[in-house]
Amino acid sequence: MANKHQFPEVYMNLYEMLIWEWTISGIEVNGKDSISRNQALFYLLKADELGEKSAVYSVYKEFKDSINPPKSITYLKKIQKFY
Repeated sequence: MANKHQFPEVYMNLYEMLIWEWTISGIEVNGKDSISRNQALFYLLKADELGEKSAVYSVYKEFKDSINPPKSITYLKKIQKFY
C-alpha cells in the first residue's frame, strides 16, 4: 500500500513498527538487526520526502546535526544487497 500509493503516513507507520521493541510468545522482537534498521530508516526518510509532518522530528532524532539527511534511496540500496 505504501509503495503502490505513496502514502507518507503509511511509510511513517512502517518505520514506527520496525523500531518498536516488544515480545510475542516470549520472543523479543525489535529492529536492531542491520536489515530491519535499514528498512526502518528507508521508511522514515521516504515519509519525510513525501511530506509527512510527523517524520520531521524522527529524522532529526535519527540524524542529529546532519544538515541534509541522506535520501531514502541510500537505504533502499543497502536493503537490496540482502535480497
